Amino acid sequence: MHSSALINLDRFFKIYLKNFNNPKIIDFGGAASLPNKKTTLDILKKYENVNYNYTSIDVTEGSNVDVVLKNPYIFNEIEKESIDIVISTSTLEHVEFFWLSFLEILKILKLMDCYILMFHQMVIFIDMKKIAGDIIPIVQKRW
Repeated sequence: MHSSALINLDRFFKIYLKNFNNPKIIDFGGAASLPNKKTTLDILKKYENVNYNYTSIDVTEGSNVDVVLKNPYIFNEIEKESIDIVISTSTLEHVEFFWLSFLEILKILKLMDCYILMFHQMVIFIDMKKIAGDIIPIVQKRW
């Protein structure tokens, strides 16, 4: 994970993690790319006073991967509307049909929780509480 991503992820956790009670966190594309590179889980471990349930998902087996998706465009392995926080750092730009994966992320996310998406030079935070009226009808059509 890039150093800027680590900083942004730490900021995100510092601000939002305390608002959840034992959140279920999915890290989409959470494989450790290099043995010495820090991961989302390394950042989460700094928050010892917060309980959370962390799962790393990816399309291939690897270090730090808990669940291997059979299909990056259909997340059958994850229950719908069961996840509080979805994190994706520098992943979607490597997915050919990224919009299909994005729709799957919205499908597994509880309707009123949040999603953080990081590209190499950009951070996008989606607070579902604020955009629910606009996005939920679109996502529900997909289901």
